[in-house]
Amino acid sequence: MQMIDKPMRPEISYSFRLAAPVVVWVVLCIAFMSVVVLHICHFNQADSTNFSLFTLIYAVIISIIVFFRTSGVSPLVLSEAKVLTANIKNGALMPGIKPEHVSETFHSFCRYSRKCFQFSITSTLLFTLVALIWRAAHPDNSLDLLMIVIAGGIVATLASGFSIFLPQLQFFPIAKQCRDFLSTKGRCPIESGFQSIRVKFLFIILFLLDALALFFLAGYAPEMAGFNIFFTGIFMILFVTLLLLMYLEKSFKDFFSLTKIDIGDELPIFSTGSLDKEFINLTKFLNEISIQLYFFKEKTRSSEKEMVKRMEELEKFFDLTIEREERMIELKKENARLKQKLETMQEK
Repeated sequence: MQMIDKPMRPEISYSFRLAAPVVVWVVLCIAFMSVVVLHICHFNQADSTNFSLFTLIYAVIISIIVFFRTSGVSPLVLSEAKVLTANIKNGALMPGIKPEHVSETFHSFCRYSRKCFQFSITSTLLFTLVALIWRAAHPDNSLDLLMIVIAGGIVATLASGFSIFLPQLQFFPIAKQCRDFLSTKGRCPIESGFQSIRVKFLFIILFLLDALALFFLAGYAPEMAGFNIFFTGIFMILFVTLLLLMYLEKSFKDFFSLTKIDIGDELPIFSTGSLDKEFINLTKFLNEISIQLYFFKEKTRSSEKEMVKRMEELEKFFDLTIEREERMIELKKENARLKQKLETMQEK
């Protein structure tokens, strides 16, 4: 019976896997803001329909742009996306990859992550600007403009936080693999040019401010709409906060697992998948300490071998000395016996 080969499914590029959740989240944030604008601004039926249509077209346009810039099927693809797609397969570095390509992959991700952040900020702020212009063209209540600014700030915070936390969480194992690979090849691990973890804790404060702003925003909207806006916004804030906590938990667990590594016959390599300056400095410190302990252990082991060798030499010398002394005693006894025998013979 002849086996029929199943057609291979085209593999989704790694760069698109990183970007797709970000663009989906940005579209959701824009949709949320569109709903907020429609409820707090008193548009007529035609204006509401046109604004909803604009929101849909805007979401489609940014999705298409992201697809062509990250999927690897277009000449417009980002250079960083090309590097990530070429060097990462199935969530790991390509077998047989060269050290210089590993460094290039790591730095490409850092630039790619920053572009995801810039995309999320630009998309949400641009939509906020369009909403402001749209509302200003239909003046009714000046407080509406303030509400749009507040809503824009909320979605910008949510979109930017998501675009930072999720890609770094996805890239965590590959970042660790890159550092391990470079360390084993005798190359300097990638340790510079990273942000402080304080930026992530700053987002927690921003999310709390977003929750307060949501409460104020929901109070301005009609009763039932305000209720829905508040709880939808709170759910989105909790979701992005959960991503942040997952990333922090992974970073701390990864670091504490390094402290349990024993220094054996081989020099251990301490590395982390975190992209935060503090964790990178801590692993650098662990590597410096491990090198000192390893060479101290090697020196102690060498001293022990030298001591054992000296002890063996002393034991041999001691054995020879004892044997010589015993032989001298026997010779003295033999000499005394012969002397006594000679004296006896002389007396006779």
